[in-house]
Order: sequence, then structure tokens, then C-alpha cells
Amino acid sequence: SLERALVLSEAIGTAYSAMWYDFGSNKTGGCKIPCARVLLLTVSNSSGAAPPEIDLFKVRLDPYRGIAIRRAIVPSLGSTAESAPLGGAFGPADITVVALIAGESATPGPVTGRYVNGCKINVYFSALTNRGNTTLGAPLPKAAVDATLKFTEPLGRNYTGQWTNCSYFPGKDLPGCRTLVITIIDSRDAGPPTVAGGMTVDVLDTGNVRNYPAASARAVSRSPVMEGNFGPSGLRIIEVEARDPTG
Repeated sequence: SLERALVLSEAIGTAYSAMWYDFGSNKTGGCKIPCARVLLLTVSNSSGAAPPEIDLFKVRLDPYRGIAIRRAIVPSLGSTAESAPLGGAFGPADITVVALIAGESATPGPVTGRYVNGCKINVYFSALTNRGNTTLGAPLPKAAVDATLKFTEPLGRNYTGQWTNCSYFPGKDLPGCRTLVITIIDSRDAGPPTVAGGMTVDVLDTGNVRNYPAASARAVSRSPVMEGNFGPSGLRIIEVEARDPTG
């Protein structure tokens, strides 16, 4: 009978049940039968689930399917309300950063091997992520990057992020992505970050990075020390000089 009252935005499985709880008092408020505020859905067979994703899955009431859910006490029509996106988590975080790799600028300038505008820092995750549920397409602005990642050395005045290395779960409209590429737009006031110099990055709870399809708690982890390089070395040997040890 659950389908006669609710419309689920994504399939949750082939078998599930529902139970009302958080009941109001029969005396307080004048409920003639126990009033309930919370409907708990329990999935007993997840086969065929979309699955429902955190931040995307919704429930809508539909009084025209056979069962109308109404406001208690005050007479009302059956509600057609839609829920906010699904919150919480179905399990602990299982996403970590496995590598932090420096990359050179496409336009390095006259001296190579330096941290300049256009340099990249590639953040590799252990598995596909939900991209922090960010919009696809345009690069993430600095504020969005800073809400997701905290580097142990300042990167500069401005930079962007772009999710790459993406693929789709069958039936999903949005992909999961495994790599977040940071591109330096304005390197002024940077540390600068150095390769093998100890720089790491922390994934922040505020970034809302989860597994894909999104089911886990938000990822909170620290990367290994940055490797790679910001370009080929500009050093060269300019002279070799012999000396007489006897003067």
C-alpha cells in the first residue's frame, strides 16, 4: 500500500516496508487517533534499486493514488508535498585521496620548472565520487575548491577546480568522477607549494564528497605528500673548471 500514498524519485528495491512513529498525544491537540510525524521505510531487498542517492533522492505525496496523507487535527485535503533531498548516510565514508600530483603549466614562460599561472595540482581519489554534488560543466570557483579541499601551503590568489576521469552508473543522469584538477589562475601570494616538500591536502566535510552513487557519509581524509613536477628543470651546467690542488 506504500505506493498508493508515495511517489519515490528513484527505485529503492523490490521489497520494503513502512512504519509510522513519533506519535502525538491523543489528548494534546485533539487527535482522535494517534498522530504521527515520521514514516520510516525499511528496505528488505535492495535488488533493482536505482539506488537512491544522498542529496538527490526525494519522496512526494500523491493523494490521487489511493491513500491521502493529511494534516492532523485541522481538516485538510490530501497533501501533494515533496520532500527535501535525502540527507544522512547509509554507511561510513569510504573515499580517500590516494595521490597528489603536480603538473606543469601549458604556457610556462621563459623559465620552466617553476610554480606559475597555469600550473596544475591533480587530486586523485580512491574511487569514483559524487563530485560533491556540484554542477557539471563550468570549472569550480576558488570558493568551491576551498570548501572541498584545504592545502597545507597557500596556492595563490585564485584557482579553479575541474572534475575529470568520470563515468556513469547504469541508469544515472549524472556521472561519478575520480580526479579533481586544480588550475592556478593567479599564483601571487602562493607558498609556493613544493614537490616532495611536505605539502598535503585535507578533504573537508563541507565539500560533501561521497562515494558514487552517493550513499556514504562525507569523506574526510588527508592525502600523501605531493609528487610530480611543475615542469622540466631550467638548470644547466654553464662551466666546468679544473683547479690545481697545489696552488
